[in-house]
Amino acid sequence: MTAQQPTDVPHVGTVLAPGAIGDRGMPAKAPGPSHQLGPRKPKSELRHWSTYTSVGDWYTDHRGYVPIQMAAGISRTMKERGLTFREAYALLLRRGTIIHVDPADDDIPAESVERGR
Repeated sequence: MTAQQPTDVPHVGTVLAPGAIGDRGMPAKAPGPSHQLGPRKPKSELRHWSTYTSVGDWYTDHRGYVPIQMAAGISRTMKERGLTFREAYALLLRRGTIIHVDPADDDIPAESVERGR
């Protein structure tokens, strides 16, 4: 055996990280952000998007149902155009950037339409 060949086999339940040699693997159930945030909210408890005032509050509730890129896009639109959460969300919804599975979520309150054009 040469010095570069592993002398041990990985432990059961271990996933080898790219480039790992021998038993220098990562535990298969390593704690990560999804474990720290807890379970996602049941769909029955999710509010309509127009009731939120910040990206953070909206994403905290909808985490696990929407991609993080959606929150980033809303936040970027708010900063670039000086819009509120509701105005930015409505703008992206009208543009087709946001697509809902439930058509009831497509309702845009009148006050969200004015500024975001």
